[in-house]
Amino acid sequence: MKVKIDVDIDILYRYYCEYTLEYTDFIVFDREEFVNEILNDKLCFYAYEDDLLVGFISMSLVEKTCFVSLLYGSDQTKIGLLKHAEEELRKNDIKELWFHFFNPVKIAWVLEPGITHPGIQGVELDSPTHKMLLEYGFVENSVQETYYLNLKVFDDSLTKQLANASAIDFYNPLMHKGFTEFINELESDSWAKELSQNQSLKTPLRLLVALEEGVVKGFAGPIKLGKNNRGYFAGIMISKDMRGKKLGTALFFRLCSELKHLGAEYMTFFTGSNNPARFIYLKARCRVVKRFVTLKKNV
Repeated sequence: MKVKIDVDIDILYRYYCEYTLEYTDFIVFDREEFVNEILNDKLCFYAYEDDLLVGFISMSLVEKTCFVSLLYGSDQTKIGLLKHAEEELRKNDIKELWFHFFNPVKIAWVLEPGITHPGIQGVELDSPTHKMLLEYGFVENSVQETYYLNLKVFDDSLTKQLANASAIDFYNPLMHKGFTEFINELESDSWAKELSQNQSLKTPLRLLVALEEGVVKGFAGPIKLGKNNRGYFAGIMISKDMRGKKLGTALFFRLCSELKHLGAEYMTFFTGSNNPARFIYLKARCRVVKRFVTLKKNV
């Protein structure tokens, strides 16, 4: 096997489409998306046997960390590509190689006909690729579970009956206090950025908040529809001093109700297998449809 840095785009795209459809449940990028998401400004290597393309790897660099987006080919080809990639990363003082949901490239995949999720969370747990990567030297970092909820059969009449349901409302900056302080408390920079950007819009999307005497103590939202009538779910969080009071359950059920009324037909999202919030999701009749593992290798 020979590894090269040059490729005929037409041949590569045809190989990518055929491999994706045969071996994965990923949604195929159109040609322009493929070039923009997988090739442009990415670190790519291509495997050949007798001048025939037999595999490739595409990676994204974020400072001193490298994320694998696509790794195609036989197991032997994949290992050869990884070895070559590591040699190049070491030359450029790149410290870590990851399969992780922090990858800036988002690859949508199909849960079942008509149901899609906008990004993979790593490598499918217990898949042949997972086992191959462990044997090669990658180390497991976390297990992520993808959830699905059919909103068309979600019983939103239960929402108003939940404890603390009255503590949930849409955020109103003229009535509610402590929003900036709450954002500063958030455990996720991406959540803080999204909520701040939303509130800076001329017409912000509606945001559900949990309140204590008019002070913001939790969030879920913003409320919006994604592709294929998928209900959007950025995340959910309750201030540490208010946890254990069923506010998270009330927030999530209200979110589901609002998305259903907006026209959403389903929700998909993921969380760590040890996240206590999973009990809220299971109570709402969400089901786990796939488990992924994040993997790391020190280069």
